[in-house]
This record gives sequence, structure tokens and C-alpha cells, in this order.
Amino acid sequence: AWKGRKVLVLGEMMELGGMRDTEHEKLFSRISDIKADRKYFFQAAPFEFTIGGGGGGIIVFDDIEKLKNELEKECRDGDLLLLKGSRACALERVFN
Repeated sequence: AWKGRKVLVLGEMMELGGMRDTEHEKLFSRISDIKADRKYFFQAAPFEFTIGGGGGGIIVFDDIEKLKNELEKECRDGDLLLLKGSRACALERVFN
């Protein structure tokens, strides 16, 4: 349980090679089950598929600066922020 809002930032899973698109499709098909107030996805490369089912309310970014600006605008004190993505995404850049 968390009293504040929950913000989820997922990054592309770049190390999956030929399974990349299939695994991302699985992720997006389950994203609506994740209980978070804000959901973001960062992709460094374009995908071969579109996010089905509305993407479970996830907002997709392909520019780290735009994602950073969005988080600065939307996140507030007391929010819980989870960053999870491929090391190659370098999601820590949202804090620079």
C-alpha cells in the first residue's frame, strides 16, 4: 500500500533480439492490469507493431527529454516512481 500516487516508467527491452516485438506485445497486452496512476513507456527504436487495446493507458515516448519534461510536470511530492527498462535505455537520464 502506498498513500501517494504510483507512477510507472517502463523502458524498451532491447536485449531480446528477435523476440523483442513479441515480448513487448505481451507486455502491452497486460499493462491495463498494472495498478498505477500514470504509466509511461520509453522506446529508443520504433516498433513493428502498434499498442493494442488502447495500451492500458500508457503514454509512449521516444525522446528522453520529452519523457523527462512530462515527469517533471506530472510527478509530485509523495509519488512513488518505478523505473524499469533495459540498461541500454538509461532511464536514469530522467533525473539529470
